[in-house]
Amino acid sequence: QPAAPLLGAGMLPLFTAAGLASVFLVCSGDGQHCPPERWLGEYAVAGEVNGRPSYRHQDGKSWFSPASVAKEDARAKQLAGDAQLLQPLMWSVPQLGWFVGAAEHLGERRGSIFARDLHAMTPTAVTSVWTTALGTSNGSLALPSLRCLDEAEGRAAVAAAGEAKRAALAKGAGTVYFAPRPSEQPKLDRLRSSWVGAYRRVRPPGAAGPQAKYWIVNDRFVYERLSPTGATVGGKTARALWFAGDSWFVGYKEHAGQPRGIFHARDGALVPEAIGATWLVAGAAASKLRLPGTGLLPGTGPEDWVGADDLAVTAGEAGKQALSRFKAEQALRSAAGRRMGLGTKQG
Repeated sequence: QPAAPLLGAGMLPLFTAAGLASVFLVCSGDGQHCPPERWLGEYAVAGEVNGRPSYRHQDGKSWFSPASVAKEDARAKQLAGDAQLLQPLMWSVPQLGWFVGAAEHLGERRGSIFARDLHAMTPTAVTSVWTTALGTSNGSLALPSLRCLDEAEGRAAVAAAGEAKRAALAKGAGTVYFAPRPSEQPKLDRLRSSWVGAYRRVRPPGAAGPQAKYWIVNDRFVYERLSPTGATVGGKTARALWFAGDSWFVGYKEHAGQPRGIFHARDGALVPEAIGATWLVAGAAASKLRLPGTGLLPGTGPEDWVGADDLAVTAGEAGKQALSRFKAEQALRSAAGRRMGLGTKQG
């Protein structure tokens, strides 16, 4: 049976009439065994596909990865501004299993997340392990901690996860340090010099007074780079650290919350000092997308990003030492350059 069309105004889906409730994708494992957060959460009944209910994700946040944002922007225009089509859907292919994926693949034998179960009439009845191709170059990755729960269990699980997330955020450092790790051959280029530094939690634009809450976007704090004197720097050149999509970004503060920046690390850590993924920096291809007064838009493929595995975000004394070491190495190189230039003039 072909896929039913997505619901339009005034259309009453068969399974909503039957009283089916939402389902929830939840993951209790660590980041290594869970899909990106944008795929988790509530999925409400959207209609009938292949003789079984289909579900639409209810979170309106952006769920594009940094490598595909430019491509997805073009796709969004083609879809005539229907924001619902940009949200993941869940559907069944009988005698095969349940899929979670993009709207254009609704009803097809393809998706970003899959569970092989020949007989499950609803996703909550799936008994096999879910798998994903997200973040893999080939093949699939097992997600043993991913479950699809009914509405009551799902809401309870989401509430518990929210409490745990708030506790983890509260334990995070107020100031973190974006700096290179120790190396016998440190990279001291101008790009790193412009972005390496101390980043401190910041309050939202327009918020004033010590009672104002810190700025949170996409369930993580936003951090602003401090000047050498310890003050924040305003204007279009202000630098910041934030989370968007499935990655942490270092870029211009005016883009905070967006999946774009100069550096990014694909990691769902709740606090930046817990990031374990390799940092990447916008490469030559991405640099062609520079816009006046803004940062670098991510390109359309992984070739637009270059590894910056010498960089890390740390906290506490270790972070202070990393930043001090980088500044000292910079000073030594500058002094050596001046001596070399002086010697050349005297000769």
